[in-house]
Amino acid sequence: MNNKIPCDVILDLLPLCAEGLSSDKSSDAVQQHIKSCPSCQRAAENITKSPADGSAPCDERDNERSVDYLKKIRSRSRKKIITAVCITFCLALLTAGFKLFVYGSPDYDYTVKISSEVPAGSDADYTIKGNFIGSAAVFGHYKVRATADGGEELIVYSCLSSPLNRTGSFSIDCSVNAKYLDINGTRIMADGTIYDAGLAKRLFDAAHPYIGDMPANNELAFVLDIAGLAGQYYNRLHTEAEPYGWEFVFSETQNLNKQDEINEYMKKNAVILLALVGNCDEIMWSFAADVDDAPDEPAYKVTSAEASSLLGTDVKSFGESPEQIMMLLKVLNL
Repeated sequence: MNNKIPCDVILDLLPLCAEGLSSDKSSDAVQQHIKSCPSCQRAAENITKSPADGSAPCDERDNERSVDYLKKIRSRSRKKIITAVCITFCLALLTAGFKLFVYGSPDYDYTVKISSEVPAGSDADYTIKGNFIGSAAVFGHYKVRATADGGEELIVYSCLSSPLNRTGSFSIDCSVNAKYLDINGTRIMADGTIYDAGLAKRLFDAAHPYIGDMPANNELAFVLDIAGLAGQYYNRLHTEAEPYGWEFVFSETQNLNKQDEINEYMKKNAVILLALVGNCDEIMWSFAADVDDAPDEPAYKVTSAEASSLLGTDVKSFGESPEQIMMLLKVLNL
């Protein structure tokens, strides 16, 4: 009876039987039919078993192809990642090399000389010549940067020495196109006046309001390098009553014989100290091998009134800004 079921019907039922979707009765009928029907039996084998040539069934072959495809995708992704990492590493090396050996970084450790003698045909007003102090530093490039108060600053970049660049000196032609141009502590004003901006800034930072603040006094004297130029000294403060004063007692024996030179130097420094110490109105100095031997009345004195008369305006006004201090240094020819 089972053999009377048409083969077409059996072929339609085979996929359902293979998936377990047919009823038990239909599955039994299909099994009875394929036992006596070689054609349907081969069809059933093609669905449930590997073909006679050993190849995988369709689903298995599809899975293998999917796995192979994923492996290829993974391999290509790995290669892209490795390539990207290599490119990034090479770019980082190139960037670091360019930074170290070509572009450089701002450097202020150099000597500078400013000259108004410029090459023939140049539109510049000044030639800036410099030499880096560090033996490994060579000139990279420069740029001019605007400052917040309407001036400009020349920034010099140094880099490491290489076969392409071994020059530790430089020459830059430039002009003052703003209120001023700062070059490593030296300031060129628009009118051509040249100031030591670095010294003015250090003096301004060391300025203080009270003569009784001895550590602040010593800092100001250190910036002026009084000990280096006039010799060691003792301090005596006159603060019992106004006018308040600061006395230097120079004690180095070798300096006792060059009092005239030290006097001229101290007259200028006295004006600066009066400008920068708020309530100090007298700067005095004497010479003695020992502070106990110093005269009761100092040998030399400069008062605020005398300094203001010399300058033509209140000496204290010169301590209001680094620019004012630069003007004071210019007036005193320092």
